[in-house]
Amino acid sequence: MADHKSDISINSLYNRAIGVLDAGTTQKLTVSGTSVRSTVLTGNATYVISADTNLHIVFGTVTDDATTDSHIMFAGESWVVHTGRGSTYYVSAIQDTAGGFLYITEQLGDRLG
Repeated sequence: MADHKSDISINSLYNRAIGVLDAGTTQKLTVSGTSVRSTVLTGNATYVISADTNLHIVFGTVTDDATTDSHIMFAGESWVVHTGRGSTYYVSAIQDTAGGFLYITEQLGDRLG
């Protein structure tokens, strides 16, 4: 994926279980025909990102906006995103053909630990 920084790791969980991490705070972004941006994602953290509509998404700085040329994320897909140490990131998204929601949930740790 060309639309994210090199120290972000993204794993798709399409139709798979997310695992045993506890969910933290969720950002719910309303996605429309204008790019929308999350609040800051902190470095050295894990997030689950999912959407209820097809959208275009970009990981970057506070000035990076998603466009219809950005990477596509499909409705029902979930990604686990690991951010690099000491860095801050933002997620920007724009609708593909219809509006909807993008959910960004920080993962807090292993429930078994």
